[in-house]
Amino acid sequence: RLPPVDLEPDFAVTPTNPAVGQTVLFDAQQSEGSIAQYRWDFGDGGTAQGQTASHAYSEVGTYFVRLTLVDPAGRTTSISRSLSVGQAPAPTADFTFSPANPQPNDDVRFNAGASTPAPGRTIVSYTWDFGDGGTGSGLQATHRYTQPRTYNVTLTVTDDIGRKSVVSKSVDVALPDEDGGQPPN
Repeated sequence: RLPPVDLEPDFAVTPTNPAVGQTVLFDAQQSEGSIAQYRWDFGDGGTAQGQTASHAYSEVGTYFVRLTLVDPAGRTTSISRSLSVGQAPAPTADFTFSPANPQPNDDVRFNAGASTPAPGRTIVSYTWDFGDGGTGSGLQATHRYTQPRTYNVTLTVTDDIGRKSVVSKSVDVALPDEDGGQPPN
């Protein structure tokens, strides 16, 4: 078979430094010649066809992306480029609780609404460890402590590509002082 004489493969990648889980657009419209087919090999086992294609990588690494052009006679030519895929940023876990100075048997309300996902991601789970053996899940949770002491409450948030973030805060559960008021801070 003779090699194709007029095929000139070329492609652009957006973004040029993607993160794990991020959709990457591959565009071969700057390729030239009598092109009958565009074939993509993303270097991680993934493939596609078409002048444009998109792909998301599931692991950090350097991948060799190959574009193969096919002319009407079935002859091919290819071009390969390396693409470095970095770690996706993790979400940020944060929460508030009220009342600020709970007493035994008060309902303490926890709210993870201050947690934030990384750009382009969403938080899909909120897991609570209330520090006394109790656990919970969800954006908001309520828990009742029966004993006065300091509890270490831990929130774990997980995003849509499995990245996690953890934050812990102390909750002081105390008995009121003798005159019935709240203990001083």
